[in-house]
Amino acid sequence: LKCSPFEPSESVRPPDLPHAPPPPSSSRGPAAMAEVAELFSGLGIASALLQAHLGVGIVLGAFGIGVASDAEFRKALAGVPWESTLRAAARAAGPIPLLAAFALAQAAGAIRDTFTTVGLLAAGGATLLATLLASLDLGLPRASRALSAVAAFGHALLVVAAWPSGAQLLCASILMRAAIGVQAASAMTRALAVAAGPTTEVLADLELVAGVTPALVALSLIDLQIWGEGSMAILPTQPAIYVHALLALVAVAHMGLQARIVGSELDFKLKADGGRVLEPVRFMLSTLVHVSMAAALGRVLVGTFRLEVSTSGFAIEWGEPIKAASVKLLVLVLGTYIVELLARASKGEAALEEADAASPTINGLEMSPSADGAGLGRSKVLPAMHYFKALVAPAKVLLLAMVAARMSTPAPVQDDDDSSFAFLTALLTTPFRYGFALAGGGVGLQVIALLAFTITGGVAGGKEPPVDTTGTLMWQPQGILAQKVASTVRFMTLLMLEGGLLLGCAGLNPVVFAMQGLVVAAAWFVASSNEARAKATTVMTVGALATFSFVGEFLERRRLAQEAAAARRAAAVAKDLVEETKKPAAAAAAGPKGSKALSKQGAAAGEKKDAKRKHR
Repeated sequence: LKCSPFEPSESVRPPDLPHAPPPPSSSRGPAAMAEVAELFSGLGIASALLQAHLGVGIVLGAFGIGVASDAEFRKALAGVPWESTLRAAARAAGPIPLLAAFALAQAAGAIRDTFTTVGLLAAGGATLLATLLASLDLGLPRASRALSAVAAFGHALLVVAAWPSGAQLLCASILMRAAIGVQAASAMTRALAVAAGPTTEVLADLELVAGVTPALVALSLIDLQIWGEGSMAILPTQPAIYVHALLALVAVAHMGLQARIVGSELDFKLKADGGRVLEPVRFMLSTLVHVSMAAALGRVLVGTFRLEVSTSGFAIEWGEPIKAASVKLLVLVLGTYIVELLARASKGEAALEEADAASPTINGLEMSPSADGAGLGRSKVLPAMHYFKALVAPAKVLLLAMVAARMSTPAPVQDDDDSSFAFLTALLTTPFRYGFALAGGGVGLQVIALLAFTITGGVAGGKEPPVDTTGTLMWQPQGILAQKVASTVRFMTLLMLEGGLLLGCAGLNPVVFAMQGLVVAAAWFVASSNEARAKATTVMTVGALATFSFVGEFLERRRLAQEAAAARRAAAVAKDLVEETKKPAAAAAAGPKGSKALSKQGAAAGEKKDAKRKHR
């Protein structure tokens, strides 16, 4: 298998997504103003939102890894509700993926109208402040309701914002505005403290179906990046329009039949007495969604990868690495929905009841309520497909981050005094953006590990997948070799996932990323008590020591393994030398005939050694 990058010829080269424009070269002042203005553009706001959302995941994963791996760190966090607090912050950050997807779509369409800017600032700022309040665990209901009202206002402005051009962005915008309208209504119900009832039920079902929107927007952006603006002829292959029709169907079913949906967001049943009336329409729309999804994935794959077959073998070629990584992750995310549909079709109605038993949370199915991976404590183990879906669900945000990383790559600048700083900044931050591709590889390793656990009879045998807060399997298979392989895969997965996310977030905008962390740290320091500060100092000290000791132990194991290998090689060389010294004495004792026979044996042994060396 030969893999090498390629670039399409000029005749088939599609236009790329818009890049960040270089700053004006007239003076330092205008250049600085342009950089500041870029922070408040659609791409700048999307990057900041994605950094905040992924930052919560990085912290949650780091704490979970420490608790699962180090006894001292686990002891230091005893009695601290760190996981519930961080998960509450992640739930508060739930609207961020859709807002970031909208901002990226508007930036790709070069839309900078007032409604877009003000709406993104209002909705994004309110969501970030709500996430901060949740992470501080202050319990301020009035402030939360006020922020919900501001978020609802911002979402409402986005619904009436300017429309981008192009078939891909147009279809994505139709679905996004419907999903944003649902989020606006949900935020208003929280602001008005509406009690649970029919209104909250229909909004919950609509939010469930609209959960696939960020992934479909990423599909449209990647398709635009590869093929350029498409004509209206590709509308039937855009799954966003069929998902929008599913949203309308759910709303009609609620208003006309008071029906609730049971099952997956894209393959559900209408639970009501008259639900069978709309069943043919639902089945047709669900089928169209998955068929168009498969067709769109095929279109993206054809435009990204190229297969060349010759008499000596075959070669797979692709373009820019981060673009290829985003396409692979897109296939993993959307392919999960297609596989889920096929799996449920083979099981019938029972699969939908099992899906309804799953508890949807911030990342789909809650896989790790306890950091030690002890299990969920449900009455029965869910089908394997639910765990794969829960594992892949957070990758939607990573997918948007990959698109944002490529869009934020600055265009070539001129070599003058005013552009040198921009060129140097781009040169230093561009490698960090490939951290998202590294994190995508970590997600792939997570899926492979869970697949191995399932194949060996884990889920089928009635066992919950033991995972940590990152979704990485904590598995101890039978056999020393299998345990070493599982431990190595887990270490590489966590390194690629956490390290890749950290590098990628820094690559989007290191200043904004650092400022977000400083603001959270300062707010927590001001709002916490002296006892909590002392506890935090202890936790950070133990965590730092555990990290350094882990790195030291890893290097020590590597050194010992290298020394053992060197000792084995030295022993083999010494053995060969001893055998060589014994041959003359044996020849002298055997006489002329024995010497001749021994010389033949020595020649044959020499030929074998030469063959072994050549083989090595």
